[in-house]
Amino acid sequence: MSAVASAPDDVWIIEPRAPGIGARLAEAWRYRRLGFYFAHKIFMDATRFTPFGWVLMTARAGAPALVTAFVFSQVGDFSSGAIPFPLFVLVGMTVWHLFEMSWLWGTRALHLNAKLVTRVYFPRILLVPASTFRGMVMVMLQLVLTVALIFYYLIKDGQWYLADAPHVLIGMLAPILAWLFAVSLSLWTSVIEGPKREIRYSLQQFLRFWFFLTPVLYPLTFVPEHLQWLLALNPMTGIVELWRWGLFGQGQLDVFSLILSTVLLVVVGVGGLVVFGRAEARMVDRL
Repeated sequence: MSAVASAPDDVWIIEPRAPGIGARLAEAWRYRRLGFYFAHKIFMDATRFTPFGWVLMTARAGAPALVTAFVFSQVGDFSSGAIPFPLFVLVGMTVWHLFEMSWLWGTRALHLNAKLVTRVYFPRILLVPASTFRGMVMVMLQLVLTVALIFYYLIKDGQWYLADAPHVLIGMLAPILAWLFAVSLSLWTSVIEGPKREIRYSLQQFLRFWFFLTPVLYPLTFVPEHLQWLLALNPMTGIVELWRWGLFGQGQLDVFSLILSTVLLVVVGVGGLVVFGRAEARMVDRL
């Protein structure tokens, strides 16, 4: 029996950090309450707005989606089938922004907490998922606007577009997968962001390109059939389509793309744990 296992609860034994993914996860689990504290603090700091600030944030969350929906539906003549196009776009942008904002803020996790990580030791990996809660504010506002838009069309058209409960429960896997994928990617980029802060600007440009390769503004059926397999290779395609299928009960549920997203999530996540564990100490010294 190890010294840690046989020690009383009120005795703190300091030992060299064990190598391996299992040790990293065990250490993070031991300090999990600290991770909840960071997440709560970051979220509360992100929601400290004046009433007028909330109005601006709500407009910032909804206006781009609604303007984009108008342009693509009226000028581009895009169609979303039986679902009103503004609702179609807002739902797609909600899960995309969850992925985008989580990855961007997770990338900056160590840089934004440089004063803390350079002065005291704790499992720094906890900061990566905790930092994603800073971007949750806009996502939550978009969800509120989505619900409001559903009720608007219920009053306007007399039709309830939300699917039944089983579909919605299955669709809830989509934001979970999007968030986990963003956290997994952040494990890689956060250890690069510290000494090379231009990474986040390059990442923003890359995400803009990725956005248009994901069926957020257009249905998958809009893409020619002989090119749909290319979009299926995009791991976010299956996640976005699962989210729409879950909420509306319509559209295509691309099983191949969804399986690809899950497999890629596992590979990127495991690799990210390895890379983060090896690079975090060197990166902290360079902050």
